[in-house]
Amino acid sequence: MAVPLHRKTEAIDRLKLRSVEEDLISFYFMTLELAFLRCQQLSGGVSLTPVRIFAMDETGFYPNLKENYVIAKKGTRGVYSITSEVREHLTVVAYASAEGFSGHPFFILPRNIPNFLGSNFSGSKFGVSSTGYINETLFEEWCQFFVEDFRYLRQAPHLWCLLVLDSLHCHTLNPKALQILNSANILAVSLPSHTSAFLQVHDLSIFAPLKKYFKSGMSQFVKEKGPQTKLNHLPQILEEPWVLANNSLNIQKGFKKTGIWPLNAVWVQENIEKIPFFRKKDKELQLQELIQSRIENNEIKNIMSMMGYLDLASDFKDSRERQRNTPPQLKRTLSNILLETKANIEASNHRKTAPKKNMIGEFFDDAKILNEQERINFLTKKIQERNEKKQKKWSKDESSQSLKKTQNKRKYEDISQSQGTSVQQMDYKKIKLTQ
Repeated sequence: MAVPLHRKTEAIDRLKLRSVEEDLISFYFMTLELAFLRCQQLSGGVSLTPVRIFAMDETGFYPNLKENYVIAKKGTRGVYSITSEVREHLTVVAYASAEGFSGHPFFILPRNIPNFLGSNFSGSKFGVSSTGYINETLFEEWCQFFVEDFRYLRQAPHLWCLLVLDSLHCHTLNPKALQILNSANILAVSLPSHTSAFLQVHDLSIFAPLKKYFKSGMSQFVKEKGPQTKLNHLPQILEEPWVLANNSLNIQKGFKKTGIWPLNAVWVQENIEKIPFFRKKDKELQLQELIQSRIENNEIKNIMSMMGYLDLASDFKDSRERQRNTPPQLKRTLSNILLETKANIEASNHRKTAPKKNMIGEFFDDAKILNEQERINFLTKKIQERNEKKQKKWSKDESSQSLKKTQNKRKYEDISQSQGTSVQQMDYKKIKLTQ
């Protein structure tokens, strides 16, 4: 008899659930195919090869990681281990090629630390932001670093490369960074919003083993050196896990899983069963699937017949009286079913609202070719217009505030003259001005 496997569910927020739709993913692969053809056209008919296809992503590291599972005496409730008291984090920007090699990482710190890298990660650089996360300025720095870092690998600089990245605002609406890539003959394509868990190379095959190796290395470091771990210790701890996780097998597997290389135009059809959110578009179909899954798991056969599940799940308002008369155990189970069904229905119907657009009229959720020269010029123009509007608004606000201060000062002077006191002797907060 087969032993059932117990697996933990993977959390997926509603924004990701909304983005995992067949039409958005299909449009992404159409955009990717168009980008392949565009690179071939710009390269004088030379097709893209794996050495000229790249993916980039960011991830964070914290010195105060939780410990692994340990062996303890039966019945023990509190099992403690020493960890670092540092609460800051480190962001690492990584890129890899479909050929199977990984470039030098770019580090982002929440504050400036002199000689941060030391003798570790030769060839890498770091930047500083107040939050410790990437922003527009640091993305511009990374683009320049990326162009210089793989320059020695480019046998023919005139041949165009492809870079796949996520759809952060600082990536897609950053004309300076996009111009750096364009000038270096690199065509950038963004993923659909909130789909990196399914389509991002690093999320699928690199960052998971990297975090695992880093966690073990951090635990060993704390045991040997004590809990006084600081940010400048992280490069020393991270270097070996970085080499282990960024091996050619993991990288090539990630590109294949995401359908980037070899380019898989039927990726959606092949993965439609693996990602069931694709198929949940019709309300009645969702209910039927949910009922079938519950029956197969032998969880609530009796509830189906006793409670009239279809009617109950279709109309939540009319079901309140029935729920009051339901036994507590059945009520809890039924409540979970209703919440799950309601969330699925809301997620499937979200497309009834108009999709949001960015400042240049593109849909936020869609994949895009980012750095065609026409798009960069149009984006630059729109940003200039927006900045001019903001400047006019600030000038108007400043003038109105200045006028208001002048009027208040005159009123204070009038009140002081009537009371026989000077303006400096008056408590402005306590005086009530009257028209």
